[in-house]
Amino acid sequence: MRRGLPALAIVAAVLWTAGCGGGSSNAGTNGGSAHSAASATATVAAASATESSGSVASVPVSGSVTRADAICKRLIAELRRQEPNSNAQVAQIANRRTTIEQAALTELRKVTPPASIARDYHMLLADRQTLIEETAKLAGAIVAKDKQTAAQVFTSSGVVLNRMKDVAGRSGFKYCGVIG
Repeated sequence: MRRGLPALAIVAAVLWTAGCGGGSSNAGTNGGSAHSAASATATVAAASATESSGSVASVPVSGSVTRADAICKRLIAELRRQEPNSNAQVAQIANRRTTIEQAALTELRKVTPPASIARDYHMLLADRQTLIEETAKLAGAIVAKDKQTAAQVFTSSGVVLNRMKDVAGRSGFKYCGVIG
């Protein structure tokens, strides 16, 4: 059983409790924040399901996939120790998380994948880089109380997470398609 929530799900919870949401013009008085945070959290949860889905069991795993997955598993554990308890902590923790993610990404770039999954592997690395950048943008939007930007970043991050899950699943990764 997973101990912590995925990083963006935590941010969604912070957004929801802060009343920072989608800004839908047809929503109630709070701009649809509860609905936006709930659907965004569901998107992140679905994207993170790779860890327990077992869908990668039928894909042969190479040594480089195993090495990359070990790096990702360690990254996830480290990121889960960086959970914010309040909006005030989001920016501070986002800075630490991006530093941790960037260090792991540097390690992952040193792994040479088999030719059969090289394209997917490089896509995973590009998506991780995108999420590092999105985390920083999201933290900035939360600090600035910019609901529209926060909602846009959160939505685009969900798309990236879903793609990571799909790519990781078809390439034999258990942890590299999951965030902490």
